[in-house]
Amino acid sequence: MGQLNAIRLFPHGCAFLLTPSLLVAEPHNAYQILNWFILGGGKPKYLSSTPRTWKLVCCYNFADYILELANSKATEKDAFELKYQNDPAKDAKLYNAGLSFNECNLRYKLHKLLVDFESRRSLESISEFDSDCDESDYHLSMRTSISTRTTRRG
Repeated sequence: MGQLNAIRLFPHGCAFLLTPSLLVAEPHNAYQILNWFILGGGKPKYLSSTPRTWKLVCCYNFADYILELANSKATEKDAFELKYQNDPAKDAKLYNAGLSFNECNLRYKLHKLLVDFESRRSLESISEFDSDCDESDYHLSMRTSISTRTTRRG
């Protein structure tokens, strides 16, 4: 067998890939990763590291995907409970199927964590770009320069 060499892909940071399968099969681990990255016990990783060196890689519309998944799993849990309502091992079967109350609840907590994070980030980005310049002034100055060029030609 050959020799194995490790090559660091991100020498100045790290990227976490949150796959749909992780969210489906292991919502607890997904929640721990997101909680650490977003909240980090008061010191979020995305804020405490050098800017743009730590990335969270996930699918498009991630928060919406998690909400759809949470709703789907809750519906699946309800159907499962009806099917096995008289089975004494129902709770163990729910747990093994990844449909326990705790796992379903964690998916909703994941969604809430992301929605709160997105709203906080959008507020931060709005305040970053606030200025004394009013947008209407910008549009007025653009119109003035365009009308000045048109007048000079004619």
